[in-house]
Amino acid sequence: MLLFAYVLACVVLAVGYAGLLWVVRRVWCALPEQQVPAHLQPTVPISVVVAARNEASCIEACLRSVLAGDYPAALREVIVVDDYSEDDTAARVALLAAEAPGSVRLLRLCEATPPAPPGKKSALQWGITHARGELIATTDADCTAPPRWLSLLALAYTTHRPNAVVAPVVLDVRPRCWWDSFQALDTAATMAITGVALARGWFAAGNGANLCYPKAVFEAVGGYAGSEHRASGDDMYLLAKMPLQQVLFLKNAAAAVRTRPCSDVRAFWAQRLRWGTKNAAWPNRRLQGTLALVLVLHTTLLANALLAFWKPLLGVVALFQLGAKAGADHALLREVSRFFHQKNILRHFWPSLLAHVVYVAIVGWAALVVRRYTWKGRRCS
Repeated sequence: MLLFAYVLACVVLAVGYAGLLWVVRRVWCALPEQQVPAHLQPTVPISVVVAARNEASCIEACLRSVLAGDYPAALREVIVVDDYSEDDTAARVALLAAEAPGSVRLLRLCEATPPAPPGKKSALQWGITHARGELIATTDADCTAPPRWLSLLALAYTTHRPNAVVAPVVLDVRPRCWWDSFQALDTAATMAITGVALARGWFAAGNGANLCYPKAVFEAVGGYAGSEHRASGDDMYLLAKMPLQQVLFLKNAAAAVRTRPCSDVRAFWAQRLRWGTKNAAWPNRRLQGTLALVLVLHTTLLANALLAFWKPLLGVVALFQLGAKAGADHALLREVSRFFHQKNILRHFWPSLLAHVVYVAIVGWAALVVRRYTWKGRRCS
């Protein structure tokens, strides 16, 4: 009797997961893409704020990509806040600021008055305080921006006047590298869920690597007050202070910033554990329900596969669960990868699918237990 109930629960989980992703795919495909006028004339001053710690190897590429964009220089400033870097990050920014006087400003968090604690949120808050623009755009120091990035963010803001604009992030993958494709597929699914969650008002979602909001709104909601004790979450904790109907997802591939996948399993584990602890602590029932469904499905799938030698029926159940997951995942990822011009990552779908089962099951439970982790050489919680 217990075995029958367990098998039935596993089947219901698989069907529920497939149904959820079917809804996500349908809503994603129906989301309108931001149209761009032929002769776009930007008028809104924008401050790009980048918090950087130990990013000497990539900060220059990030800043040059922003400066090379089509947004008028007179309406754009770039502020880099050095978060107590232990490498040459600040020196490299200073050199670039000397090349482009008036376009790039370097602030050092260690020089903040009153003294500011270390951390990404403190760095962003310090940078936004000194920003002159009406709009704040944030990205990460290891990202590069497309040419029309700021123009599209400004267009979305002036057209809809939201409290915040959430835009996509995609990964640059190496050809024929399944490890990169695995991470890119996971990121693509996250982008679809982000867009759909905001469009349907399910829960706040976003990525600080591509986020935009009026400075006045940031100040009105109190910035990061209330979440200073958490190292990550500069995106979701801020968005949660705003009405969901006032947060817009910018569906346009030309607005997506790009970054590199994690180079190895250790870096990937640290990154996903950091994200997982943030999500696990998120006080939203819809998000928690979604995460619970995903975690329990992948855990039972992995357990059933491992126990199939002892109880063959569980192997059949695992195959059913895997088939439901594969069909739902592939249908969604086919649409999203096509939209972001990354269809090549689907050639590694099957090994990525199997890796995804293990990753979700292990990292999901670890995020519920682990309360401290290492990020950029710091012990965080």
